[in-house]
Amino acid sequence: MTDTVDGIYRVVEYLFNNEQVYEIVNLGNNQPVKLSDMIAAIENATSLKANIKQLPMQPGDVDITYANIDKAKAMFGYNPQYSFDKGIANFVTWYKNNQEK
Repeated sequence: MTDTVDGIYRVVEYLFNNEQVYEIVNLGNNQPVKLSDMIAAIENATSLKANIKQLPMQPGDVDITYANIDKAKAMFGYNPQYSFDKGIANFVTWYKNNQEK
């Protein structure tokens, strides 16, 4: 089971076992990933080379973003196991195996 699916399963299980729960929680990666590392992971998983055109920061761009998963860990034991690279590789494999031919 993947990290996100496991997290959703845990949320649903938590909701079935607790009443009047009105909480917002993050399910995601609590470690920031540099854009260059993201591109490298996609290149590695696809065996393709990205055509990169670097531009200045655009309105709405942020310097850093990541999920604070502390509440999800405390409430229902959410604890991601997959590295970002492994998650991208798994997604690319799934996509290749499931795309319409």
